[in-house]
Amino acid sequence: DNSGMETAMTMIEVNQSGLVTERVPGEQIDFSLNAPSHIIYTARDDAGNEGTCVTSVLVDDTEPPAMSCPNISVLANPWQDYADVTVEPVSVQDNSGGAVALVVLLPKNITVERNSSIKENTTAIVNVSTSRLDMQIDHQTTTLTLQSGTTHLFTWTASTGDGLTSQCTTTVYVQDTNECTDVATSANGGCSHLRECIDTVGGRRCAPCPLGWLNHENNSDTECISLNPCLPSDNPCDSAASCSHAGP
Repeated sequence: DNSGMETAMTMIEVNQSGLVTERVPGEQIDFSLNAPSHIIYTARDDAGNEGTCVTSVLVDDTEPPAMSCPNISVLANPWQDYADVTVEPVSVQDNSGGAVALVVLLPKNITVERNSSIKENTTAIVNVSTSRLDMQIDHQTTTLTLQSGTTHLFTWTASTGDGLTSQCTTTVYVQDTNECTDVATSANGGCSHLRECIDTVGGRRCAPCPLGWLNHENNSDTECISLNPCLPSDNPCDSAASCSHAGP
């Protein structure tokens, strides 16, 4: 001050909502992200003269939401080539404390017939709040029927109102059950001990019967019968001769 007299300083904060708060010069102030505030400084000398200036403060948010996408592995039920999979919640956090728009891109190879409300390779939009750290995806897309023996990718994108985005991918692998080794189903997948059990997606098949054996007429898929020419109905030997089968 040109008078050389002592000058008193006051400081007032006015935030975006119009809330007025008296501050002390030198005080540390925590400003909200992306919310403009104004600091009004007033200096007054002993003669009653005063001057005012205004400083505007805007803290830009440059940090995108933090996401965590889990990887999931499930085992398909025996004799089925699919599994009903519940996708785990995706964790989203944002330092602004505001709302986050969460979008998931569904994989192309979901079984649409078992999920009539879901379209292949489409997006489902869920509005969530960062006040909850874990968000469950929309109930229509929580449980999906996924083909076994395949890796399914769910791509998540989180966006804030400021245009900041982040992305992560949930990997879901549905492992096929080996019906040939699943003892809860049956030994050797139900095939005869003479036939190799070959695992397939959602089932199994029995290899052909070995040389000297035929597929059983009633259970041609699993059993074998011996090609024994010495059976009473097929014995080619004379009644005075003895028939001996040299095959398997």
